[in-house]
Amino acid sequence: MAFFAAVSWLFNMLELPRYSFGITAQMIFNLTAILALSIAFYPIKSAASLATFLKAFKLGYYAIILYGALQVVFGAETVAIKNVTATYAVSFSEILERYNVLQSLSDDTNVVSKIFSTYQNGNLFGIAIVLCLPVALTAEKNLVIRLGMFGLTGVICIFTASAGAMVGLSVVMFFYILQAIRLGKIPREIG
Repeated sequence: MAFFAAVSWLFNMLELPRYSFGITAQMIFNLTAILALSIAFYPIKSAASLATFLKAFKLGYYAIILYGALQVVFGAETVAIKNVTATYAVSFSEILERYNVLQSLSDDTNVVSKIFSTYQNGNLFGIAIVLCLPVALTAEKNLVIRLGMFGLTGVICIFTASAGAMVGLSVVMFFYILQAIRLGKIPREIG
C-alpha cells in the first residue's frame, strides 16, 4: 500500500514546477505521511531492523520537536505554512476566530503563544510528543541529548497548554525516576 502511495506521490511531484510553494509544501508533507505509514508497518525481524526502526523513529521525533521549538521561539503564525501546518483560507487570523480550536495564553488576542500541530490543537500535539518520548529516549544513546530532548519536550508540552500532555509527561518522568532508582543511578535514601 505504501508503495502505491509513493508511486502516486512521485507522479504528482513531477507536475509541481507549475504550482506554488504551498502546493509543493503540501506534497512534501504528504511524503512524510507516506513515510510514517511505511515506518508503522516496518517488519521488525532482527536486531538490525529494530535498530533501523529506532533510528528512523528518533529522527522523526527530532523533526517534531524542532517544529514545536520553532513555534515556541518564533510564534505559531510565523512557522505556519498555509494548508500544511495550519489550515486557513486567507490569513492566519482565521485560526484565532475559530471556536475552541486555539486560545491565546495571553490577554492580547492577536498573539498566539499556544503551540499546536496540523489540526490547530495543542492537546493532540502535546499528547503525541509525550506518547513518542519513551521510544525516542530508548533510541538515543547519548545522555546529554536524552536530557535535552526530555527538557525540550517538557517546555513544548507546557506551551501546548494541554493538561493531559502535562500529566502524561509527569507519569513518564515518574517511571524514569523509578527506573533510575532501581538501577542505582539515584540513591534510595536521601540524607
